[in-house]
Parts: sequence; structure tokens; C-alpha cells
Amino acid sequence: MLTDYVVCNKMYRTVSTLEVSMATKGVETKERIVQRALDLINTGGYSATSMNDIVEATGVKKGNLYFHFSGKEELGLEVIREARRQYNEYLRVRIKGKTPLEKLESLLDAIVAFHRKRNFTGGCIFGNTALELGGQHKDFSALIAGVFREWRDMLSAMIDRCKAAGQVRSDIDTGKLAQHIVALLEGGVMLSKLSGKEDDLGNCVESVKIMIRR
Repeated sequence: MLTDYVVCNKMYRTVSTLEVSMATKGVETKERIVQRALDLINTGGYSATSMNDIVEATGVKKGNLYFHFSGKEELGLEVIREARRQYNEYLRVRIKGKTPLEKLESLLDAIVAFHRKRNFTGGCIFGNTALELGGQHKDFSALIAGVFREWRDMLSAMIDRCKAAGQVRSDIDTGKLAQHIVALLEGGVMLSKLSGKEDDLGNCVESVKIMIRR
């Protein structure tokens, strides 16, 4: 009886370990699919990126791809969510400075640095997808509108702290200024994508700094 118990216990542990290993592999496969799809959609656009392109880029079998995602739409929405998570985390850890204004300007500089690292290719996946699908697909429209709203709210909070410290102009409505900055940055990213040059986005950022200072 004891021997039977030991054998069964070992078998249970083996099966449990195998299940955990398979689950971990499944998570890793899903993450790889999302990341490669993110890269493809960022550079080529949502409509131009097919599921076959993603299969080829990831090396996964089509059956595995459809095991994780029911179709291109579900995968595309997950790509936007992951891009939002990555970009927000990138910005969060790069906001530095002793004063509210230094922190705001470090955020603006981090945006330029993000696109510089990518050689200004691809542009902004959120802006690109908004132009491509906005008004046509409610789920994508709502998700991307939420991303821009988060940026506007973050900038509004930072601007208000700058105002409280007497570091920026107090005669401009905070919400309107934050919205203007988001639009200006998106335009700068698009121009740098077209030219491949930093000056287009860099000049937009410098104009924002000049505009908000006292």
C-alpha cells in the first residue's frame, strides 16, 4: 500500500510539473505572438498585416495562433493593449527631476528618445491605428481614445503641479493645454516618420517647452 502511494504521488508530481511547464510555454508563445504582431502592425499597419504574416514572423503553427486568438481582431486589440502597457511603463520610469517642470520636460524628452531609438520608423502605433480604423471600428476606436485620454490626464496632472509651483503659465486652461500637447506630439511623430529626421518631432517638443514656460 505504501509503495502504491509513493508511486502515485510521484506520478501526480510529474503530471503537475508537466502541466505547469505546458502552461508556461503557452504563455510564452502568446507573448511572442503579441510582440511580433505589435512590431508588424506598427511598421506596416493593421490592415496590411495578415495572420499568415504573423505565423511566418513567429514560427508558430496556424493552429497554435488560433488557439490563443480567435481571429485578427482579437489579436489586434491585444496588441494595442500591450503597446499601451509597454509605452506607459517606458514613460513612467523615465520621468525624473527635482521640480514639477523638470519632470514634465523629462517626459517630453523621453518621447523623443523613444522614437529616436526606433530611427523614427513606424511612428506611433496608436496614432497610426486611429487614422486607419478610427470611426470604422468601435472597439479599436474606444481603446485608442482611452490611450489618448490617459496621456491627456497625465499631462494635466503634471501641468497643474507646475502651475502650483509657479513654474508655468497660469493663464492657459490645463485640459486644453494637455490636449494641445498630445495633438502636437502626434503630429511631430508623424512628420518625423515621413522625413526620418529628429528635427520634426524635436522642434515640436521645444515649442511646447517654450509655450508653457512663464
